[in-house]
Amino acid sequence: RGGGKGVGGGGAHNKRRRAPPPHLVGSVFVPAESPAGAWQNHGERYNHAERVATGELTDITTLARWRSDGRARVTTPPGSAGFDATVRMLTWRRPAYVGGRYLKRARGTPQAPWIDSETGVTIGEGSVQTSLDAVVSRAFRADGSKLNAAGREDIDVRMLGGGRPFILEVHNPRRPNAAATAEARAAMEAAMEAADGGAVAAVDIHVTDAAAYRAMHEASEEKEKEYTALCWAEKPLTLEDELRLSGIKDLQIQQSTPVRVLHRRTSMTRPRTIVSCRCERVPNATRFFTLRLKTQAGTYVKEFVHGDFGRTRPNVGEMLGCAADIMQLDVTDVVMDFANGEFKGLDGEREAKRGAKVE
Repeated sequence: RGGGKGVGGGGAHNKRRRAPPPHLVGSVFVPAESPAGAWQNHGERYNHAERVATGELTDITTLARWRSDGRARVTTPPGSAGFDATVRMLTWRRPAYVGGRYLKRARGTPQAPWIDSETGVTIGEGSVQTSLDAVVSRAFRADGSKLNAAGREDIDVRMLGGGRPFILEVHNPRRPNAAATAEARAAMEAAMEAADGGAVAAVDIHVTDAAAYRAMHEASEEKEKEYTALCWAEKPLTLEDELRLSGIKDLQIQQSTPVRVLHRRTSMTRPRTIVSCRCERVPNATRFFTLRLKTQAGTYVKEFVHGDFGRTRPNVGEMLGCAADIMQLDVTDVVMDFANGEFKGLDGEREAKRGAKVE
């Protein structure tokens, strides 16, 4: 890509700015004391002053011409002011960073607010981000926050077990030490547990820093994930089928970008590893079975089960010799060393919190 300002240049100045959804225009509240609010309230006057200041070269010749036609009302050097001046100073506090592991116990909840770009309709019931932000921003008396998590699960997938590592960047915190004590952090966890019946909760809340926030994405690429999947097969499963699937270990599969995400992901084939698998037939329902999987980060588990029209191979359907599909999926653990604001081993206290309620 070119770096110039001409047509086809790849610089930041050539990026098209996206307008907000139509239903949000004029309805988004911007605090007057924030930098965004100051710009919104005083932007026109600033733009006018900037145009005037840069419209003519203010050298000695220009100043002399301004004096002659009456436009210049200042002397060089300027004298003392003959009127009172009003100065308004806006303060903007450095972000605070709060980490932990979140649990999502209800299906139908996206990780971030999801608004259909065509209809403006909100999809799903709330979001993980809004649930975490509601408690943390209130405690810090902040203007909001931004969520950075170690990956994401689909809207219809629960996040159980030990939870998914996350860090919130808390914007303009007026109480920057709101999470400084163990009691304050425990109160935040209790507030999340009490809200919305505990649909979204968090454990191991701690104070962290900007370096950990930036390192979250890089560290998440090395993680492994554990799943429990309820599946269906076109034929009744035999003991031989159960043992075949349970024997999977370090199986490398080739996954082309799934059809369901082709509209937003690059079309390419990626190698992924199924680290382990355990299959259990459902009693008195031989067409149904449970898979307990451990996979490499970035593996599309749904497509590993049904094959995605042959775009993921090998797949469970091929191994069974019949069509297979997935009914429900839960993430039961994100195997990533993240505790107390650092990427390191798990401590015993958090291990004791790994239980999660089931719907």
